[in-house]
Amino acid sequence: MEFSSPLIAYLSVFAGGLIASVSPCTLILFPLIISFVGGYSNGDVKRSTLYSLVFSLGLAVTFTLFGALAALTGTLFGTWVDIGNICWRQWRSLWVCSCWLLRSC
Repeated sequence: MEFSSPLIAYLSVFAGGLIASVSPCTLILFPLIISFVGGYSNGDVKRSTLYSLVFSLGLAVTFTLFGALAALTGTLFGTWVDIGNICWRQWRSLWVCSCWLLRSC
């Protein structure tokens, strides 16, 4: 068996994601999600299935975009570039702080 197969890499990452998603921090949210889906479905099984699928798809898309953004900015922030007298790391710190300030509004 060859261990450099992309299929094995994808399956390993998928399994790691499943293991990471079953943590005490996320287990607390299960009653919230179940009550949300159950409350808006009004006892209709098809509607609750649809809500569950849309909710799962939304989480998957959101986490995929966040992961891609983190990967792109990780390589971008890892470089050392001087912009005038201010180095790139100071720009990065300014950018991160401004994002946190905008998020708190």
